[in-house]
Amino acid sequence: MATVTGDSEAKRFPSDDKVRVSQLVEAFEKANIDSKDEADSSDSEESEESQRLSTVTFLYERLVDKSKSQPVVFIGESDNRSMPIALAVLRGNLEGIWATSRLPVEPWTFSGFEELLEKQIAQAKINWELKKPPMSDVDRGKATKPFNAFKEYLANGDGTRVENLLERFVEGADATDLRSSFDGLKPTNNIWFQCPWPHGNDGFYPDTLLKWFVRSAAEVQAPGDVLIIGLTTHTDYAHKYKLEGFMEYATRCGYEHLVEDSDFIGQLLDLGYLHVGWRGADIHWKLFNYHVTHVFKKKSYETKSAFT
Repeated sequence: MATVTGDSEAKRFPSDDKVRVSQLVEAFEKANIDSKDEADSSDSEESEESQRLSTVTFLYERLVDKSKSQPVVFIGESDNRSMPIALAVLRGNLEGIWATSRLPVEPWTFSGFEELLEKQIAQAKINWELKKPPMSDVDRGKATKPFNAFKEYLANGDGTRVENLLERFVEGADATDLRSSFDGLKPTNNIWFQCPWPHGNDGFYPDTLLKWFVRSAAEVQAPGDVLIIGLTTHTDYAHKYKLEGFMEYATRCGYEHLVEDSDFIGQLLDLGYLHVGWRGADIHWKLFNYHVTHVFKKKSYETKSAFT
């Protein structure tokens, strides 16, 4: 029986054996290639999973972890303030969270906020059903625990302190002129603009709004600060952001694009985040499978060329 050897030895075999050796060599080489491809594929999958976990860890540590979390300011929120409330529930307290909309909203009383929290819980249950597949009973039980802990925090906390913190949830801010609303009065560590979309009378297109926003953020943020932008990837809207041009513009404004995350938003949806479109458009369901959170880090101060 022929043995697989080097080419010099293979030449000494009879013709039938040459064919057999050739076939064995080809099979051996193919096995090595397939094995390498499988290894590369496995390495790639591990790398992607590692990247996903590092992304989740980055956002979680920066925004949620009790020992490391930093202040965050939400821009362009709907009146229900459901995203910052979801983050507060995830954190277990109201500390370090500001929420703004284009125009300020009516201040909340302590009891008024408790009513709003009940609506948040009701929306969370709707979100659990909207998931594909719907959330299991076991996971629903887990998802209720942060709400229970947050209610306990409110019940045992200082009512006056809570109402003072709630004053941070009702302010107005212009996404294209953050300096006028920040001006040293709000932290710039993390600024989050969720699903930005221009109002009809603003004269902006979505891509223009994004550029004006990052330009505005560059005027108030310092190196090391983070900019978070949540965008839908649904085909009805995604192309209007013209992301390639925006990414280049963000770089010119001194930002580095760190990560694209599609997992963290799920935690906020599980805790009752409800997206309300402009003019009350019911497009909330499109967030479940069509959403990405872009994270940018300020690397340097803006240059004049960014604003031309």
